[in-house]
Amino acid sequence: MLPVQEFFNGELTVIRPLYLVDEAVIRRHAQNMDWPEIQLGCPTSGSSKREEIKNMLTRFYRSNKKIKGNIFHALKNVNPDYLL
Repeated sequence: MLPVQEFFNGELTVIRPLYLVDEAVIRRHAQNMDWPEIQLGCPTSGSSKREEIKNMLTRFYRSNKKIKGNIFHALKNVNPDYLL
């Protein structure tokens, strides 16, 4: 998903201003600010595909520290025509 992406022929625009900020940094900041945690995850029981991918990426990061930078670098070459 792009940092700014339109859906429904431009009727809805999703803006992700923190897309380059690591989730752990956001969590630490929220804890430091004493903000409540809001659960917006998938309501299905058990683990979600999102959680499965996050765990897989964590294992990759532990084995090769360059992987995270490579993934973020790849985001700069997104061709919107190839997105669903």
